[in-house]
Amino acid sequence: MFTYRDYDIDTELTTYEPDGNIRLELYVADTKYNAKHDDFIPGEPWATLSVDVPNYSFGTNEIVLNLYQNPDFVLDLLSDYSFFHKTGKSVHLNGLEYPVVVVSI
Repeated sequence: MFTYRDYDIDTELTTYEPDGNIRLELYVADTKYNAKHDDFIPGEPWATLSVDVPNYSFGTNEIVLNLYQNPDFVLDLLSDYSFFHKTGKSVHLNGLEYPVVVVSI
């Protein structure tokens, strides 16, 4: 769990079906602190930070980072927390370039 802009956030690694690629999701944590806010419900999805790329050969704990859905949020996480490590690799999908990173949570 971490705090971002006055909210406690939980992380969860699951997998995309049917290929089993890692999916990184964030949820509003079920904490007393978050219960004081009325704009988000504890347990509610906050963001999905990964993009599924079928038939891509990922290394251990690698994901394709979604910089386009929540760009400011993702860039803040990259600079403020050590959740991701850059690999120098990228994937082109639907005309956009997405970085491949290693997740360390």
